[in-house]
Formats: sequence, C-alpha cells, structure tokens
Amino acid sequence: MNKDYEIVYTVTDYWDGPRRGTANYKGAPHFYESLFDEKADDWSDTFLLTPMDEETFKLVLEDWEIWKRWEQAYYKNKSHLC
Repeated sequence: MNKDYEIVYTVTDYWDGPRRGTANYKGAPHFYESLFDEKADDWSDTFLLTPMDEETFKLVLEDWEIWKRWEQAYYKNKSHLC
C-alpha cells in the first residue's frame, strides 16, 4: 500500500464523495466529517477530524460489519422480488 494514503474504514455519508465516516489520520482512527461551505453552497474539501479511543473504534467497526450484513441481506432478498 502507498504510505502516503491512510485507511478508510467506513463511509456513513456520501454525496459526490465520502462526507462522513471513520479513517486513519497519521496512523490513528478518527471520525471524519466534510464541512459544508455556506458561501459556495457546496461541500468543501475540508474535513473535521476527531480522534477516537480504542473501545469506540472497535464499536464503530462492529457497527459497520452489522450494516454490511444487513445491506447484503437486503439486496439478496430484493433480487428475489424481480
């Protein structure tokens, strides 16, 4: 992996690109949230980063796994309706 990039663990909001989720910054997990530029009336390229502790990080990853299982089951069941 390119050492200039960090790991993105979750994307919990997406609009023309990731807007909220969990990713590493300087090797440690952080919540990230894209800031909205009111003047430009558009999303900026600036993100608010909030570090998280190990326990919170584990819970975030568990929550993400639950979401992925639900999404997979949803689309599997939906394909049976077509």
